[in-house]
Amino acid sequence: MDGRAKWHRMTADAVCAQLHTNAAAGLDRRAARSRLKKEGANTLFDRKRTGIAAVLRPLFCDHAWLLMLFAAILALCFSKIASSVAFFAILIACVGVSWRTVYRWLSTEEYITKYRIPSVRVVRERTLYSVSARRVVRGDILILRAGDIVPCDCRILSAVDLRVLTLTPSEEGKPVYTESAKNAQTVYPYGDKTPIPRCENMICGGSEILSGEARAVAVEVGASTYVGAMALFSVPAEPAGKRNEPEALRALAPYLRVLGIASLILLLILSIVALLLTPDGFDAIDLFFSLCVAVGCTSPALILLLVRMITMREPVEAMQARPRENRAILKSARASDALCGVTDLFVVGHVGSTDGVPHFARAAIGRGEITPDPGAPQPLLNPLCEAFFLLKMASEGVSVAMREEGEDDTAFLEELLAASAFDLPALRVRLTRASLIPHKNGVREVSVEMKERAFSLIFLDSVAMADRCTVYEDGERYCAISPTLRQEMHAFEAAAHATGARTVTVLRRMRDGTPAWLGTVVIREEIQRTLPSICEELSQCGVRVSFFLDAKDAPYADACRLPSPYVSTENALTSALLERRQVFLGFQSTQIAALASELRKTGRRVAILCNHADRALLRGAPLLIACDPTDYHRRDAEDAALEALPREGLSNSVRCSQATRRRADILVARAGKHTGGLAAVLQALAITRAARWRIAMLLSYLSTTHLSLLAACTLGTLLGIGLSDGAAMLWIGALCAAVGTLWILRAPVPRELLRREVRFDTQTLLSVLLPRTESLSALSATALTAILSAVFAWCGLLAHAVASTYLFASLLLLHVLLLYDLTRKKRAKMRPLQFVLPMLVCLVPAAVALALQAAFAQPWSPVALICLPLAPVFYVLAKICMSVFWRTAK
Repeated sequence: MDGRAKWHRMTADAVCAQLHTNAAAGLDRRAARSRLKKEGANTLFDRKRTGIAAVLRPLFCDHAWLLMLFAAILALCFSKIASSVAFFAILIACVGVSWRTVYRWLSTEEYITKYRIPSVRVVRERTLYSVSARRVVRGDILILRAGDIVPCDCRILSAVDLRVLTLTPSEEGKPVYTESAKNAQTVYPYGDKTPIPRCENMICGGSEILSGEARAVAVEVGASTYVGAMALFSVPAEPAGKRNEPEALRALAPYLRVLGIASLILLLILSIVALLLTPDGFDAIDLFFSLCVAVGCTSPALILLLVRMITMREPVEAMQARPRENRAILKSARASDALCGVTDLFVVGHVGSTDGVPHFARAAIGRGEITPDPGAPQPLLNPLCEAFFLLKMASEGVSVAMREEGEDDTAFLEELLAASAFDLPALRVRLTRASLIPHKNGVREVSVEMKERAFSLIFLDSVAMADRCTVYEDGERYCAISPTLRQEMHAFEAAAHATGARTVTVLRRMRDGTPAWLGTVVIREEIQRTLPSICEELSQCGVRVSFFLDAKDAPYADACRLPSPYVSTENALTSALLERRQVFLGFQSTQIAALASELRKTGRRVAILCNHADRALLRGAPLLIACDPTDYHRRDAEDAALEALPREGLSNSVRCSQATRRRADILVARAGKHTGGLAAVLQALAITRAARWRIAMLLSYLSTTHLSLLAACTLGTLLGIGLSDGAAMLWIGALCAAVGTLWILRAPVPRELLRREVRFDTQTLLSVLLPRTESLSALSATALTAILSAVFAWCGLLAHAVASTYLFASLLLLHVLLLYDLTRKKRAKMRPLQFVLPMLVCLVPAAVALALQAAFAQPWSPVALICLPLAPVFYVLAKICMSVFWRTAK
């Protein structure tokens, strides 16, 4: 600890000197890369990775797999080549699929990890960059503002009203959040033993900046930080207490363990009974092989792996959504589970309706209004282009090479430059200096010195503040502003605000100090016009959407065609008010968080969609969804400036804060004109619900087929026709289940199912595992077919050795029909005509007869061939009768 404790006892200049860095210019980029290569990445925010062996261990320790492996070896010893090859082929195929599934799962988790690691603004070579926290090295100069997550231990160089939330251990070793004020002036004497988190001039890695801003130097990274050296708990701002296992896996595990043990014991008893009841021609080894195959089909580890395969596809499909702007990042399995059960969605601000990026719409100058025309540049926009580019350089210090990757006004400036014929290289030659003059009340003034003259530019957020101007600039002339022109200026501003846009008025200060009007520019964000239809889709999915806007966001409600907002008065925000209105104006975040907590107590599950949220929302959101571009995570942040310092008082940044991004369960792409925002939430909801319906279909199919297989084995044994041999039962049971599983993974989910929630709790899991109508119908069909097979054997229509094979061949056709029924059962009401197509497929017994004759060298009677698809027929009849029975009972 001595090596880490020395920094708070040194002055800021001494710390920079020891770390060989410049407090103003930062590190050299080459030196930063060298330190990164030598010291390694900053691993403070890394999670412990799950190894492949840990995921595959339950699979290879499963009793069903071990039993099948033992049976394969035993078949070789008894010269059962066909059975042994079948066993080994299935085992190798399952291991290959399992390995690929686990590999893709781990790769997906590693990819999502990029979105858990925060980014930080660093100064290198007097240039501001946004880099991943993993690329921060000792000696980096960090720019920290409210909402940032500190990537390492830092010594503060300068701070203004800085308050920090730090995670420290209590006396019991549990994490405790402490809030404290920080400053750079305090220097502790030599030998002081104050803990690092309590030092006023130090910020621990993982801390959250609550308010204020600071400039700090990184002194310790990775395992050398205070939290990293302790290794007792994760860094703050990471969602805690959220299990990473999907809900389906947690609920299924105990049931499947009971199923595996019960099937093993029951089939062991059946095999003993079969030794006494089956006729000659079946030896003990064939019975044992049949037992191994039946138990292998009920492997709990294999079923859980299939469920994991389906849940693994959720984040992949969400990130690869089409259109591309609709992608969502599901940061954990808990996120998708919570999203499926959301009943209310609170949208705070207009983040779900716009892209957040200012775009150039049109401009007003003395001669009239100008709209961008790509085919004909407008030279009249040149003074405005010059003014906004000078503001960009003065306020953020962004170089020409960096401005293409910045945010805020970058897109607007690029579009403004493209709409004019302005010569930007000529401006760089003429320019000597551009500096920002401190102002209040949202007024920004830039002092400009050029080789030929010096002047000042004033930027206002309202035309009304420019009423004191008496002239406007027209090239080299100054013309008087008439009352008509002044009215047109106010009408121009009102029309822009009505569409959700904002205006910026530019003035040039003349030599005598009086301002002259250069022009007014309309800056508009892309608005999602389809917002009402998306809200209607979410409503049909059981999700009520409510919008909570600020006064400045009120025009977006009209522009997005939302209902008129309810303006906050003395009335409190209650659930009754929430049922009557959809858009709310002026309510505080504490009221919104309190309402979410109140609804949660009544059983309703609330998700909050926000961007720059305060701590009340971050703490009170059961499910937090953040709007983020999500593109910049893919790029190399050191080689391009991806994030620039927002100007004073400007809060329309397209990116959410680091604290919001790290606490968020789901990241969705920022809303555009037709995609993103709520559209991404809707698509993510559809993807997660589709995955759960696939899981429900898979469990219903596997449990019903296993139940029918168990019934066939039991009835075949008790009726004296015996069990089928191991190879035949393997191909009928295992291969049919494999084909059915692949079909369920590929089959599209009906749209009406996506509007219903699927839960895997103790109350609904039994109905998913054993669907009442399908299970009873399959059991009835299996029982009738088993009795018919015994009658065929007793009457001599079938050879006794072929009767059990007939039973399982008919059962295979029943599985085909059952798969078709379970994957399409909710598409429409139950009708017998639905089964025409699968019945036609089942009524082709000639191919089956040829295969069975070649296998057993015993011809089947015409009656047996005609009665082969009786199991599907019995299933259809039982399904119709039960549908009538349940309808009559209700």
